[in-house]
Amino acid sequence: AEASHNRYNSLYESAPIAYLSLTEDGAIAAINPTCAALLGEDRESLLQTRFARFVAAEEQDQWQKYLLDSWQRREKQSLALSLRRPDGVAIDVLVETQGADAAGRVPTLCLALIVITKYEQLLAELRSSEERLQIAKSAAKLGINDHNLITGQVVWDERMRDIWGIRPDEPTSY
Repeated sequence: AEASHNRYNSLYESAPIAYLSLTEDGAIAAINPTCAALLGEDRESLLQTRFARFVAAEEQDQWQKYLLDSWQRREKQSLALSLRRPDGVAIDVLVETQGADAAGRVPTLCLALIVITKYEQLLAELRSSEERLQIAKSAAKLGINDHNLITGQVVWDERMRDIWGIRPDEPTSY
């Protein structure tokens, strides 16, 4: 049992994923070094402080509802959340909880924080690119067809169908 505990502890301490446990009032009960580094503070100074202080102001209500729900439902849940470190750095994370653990003296809620900042940036760039494409397509009065080379499916947008005189319910194959 001790060897198993030591392996678990070693994994927790050296994991590349940020892990932490919260008490029922939202205070940090345990935190691994990866999570402390992510939050930009010394690990020991984070213990017994409220995690909510890192949640972006505009997402506090959403965080509180998620936290309450996680305590009540005790099943795996996820939430995309923006954090703000004390140095002002913004970090987008996916928070995953696996329900409350009442095995210890004090019940705790275990969380994993997965950084998704780059994903969110790429998604915003993609949305912007799609908006610019729609503006250009509209201004040039162009239609677009999409030919999936794997399935052979051809999809025409409304403008392309108008240009070629094809009704919306007619299939296209070219």
